[in-house]
Amino acid sequence: MNPPSVISPTVPDTGITPSQLADRRSEIELRLAELKRERAVAMIDGHPFNSSAEIANLSEELDALADAEGEGIRREREAADAAREILRKKLQTNVIKQEARRLEIMQKAEDAATDLMVALQDIQILTDKQALALRTLGVRKAYEMSPNGVQRRISQHLADIMRPLLSSGGRYGDMSLPSPRDRPHSPWADAERKAADPEIQLALRHVPIL
Repeated sequence: MNPPSVISPTVPDTGITPSQLADRRSEIELRLAELKRERAVAMIDGHPFNSSAEIANLSEELDALADAEGEGIRREREAADAAREILRKKLQTNVIKQEARRLEIMQKAEDAATDLMVALQDIQILTDKQALALRTLGVRKAYEMSPNGVQRRISQHLADIMRPLLSSGGRYGDMSLPSPRDRPHSPWADAERKAADPEIQLALRHVPIL
């Protein structure tokens, strides 16, 4: 039987795969076990044993394979560490960019909230003036043109717009809004005109609500 071909100790540079290393190691271990049994039998039976050189060569190759497998594991760990470092740096870069964008949008949200507050304040002032004018013109029960009526509608408009962000019960953080409606919301001005127009028309016709 011809001895298996010997793999050079410089295995890591040949491009052999870890699977091939493991297969070769298994082959050598099986062959060594076989040779050692033959040597034991020869010794017991007093026969010559002529494969000592093969045992030495295979043992040396087995040591080289162990070194190669260790080097392969080291390289795999090194590659994994390098990949993790690349990912870590990428994530850190993303964190910096995303935080800058998040804060930019946060500022836009503050500006929009300030603009909304100013607009709602103006609506409140004009609603108070309109309510007073309607009462003066004889519309005594102008609920839709009252601060409560307007605030109720605006609260509903806000809930409808913020529907994707609201939890059950119309909550966004500590802020509570009405439950959003399922149907698409109308433009605020159109909804306001529809709600307040009957009272406006009564005032223009000088017909008091008794």
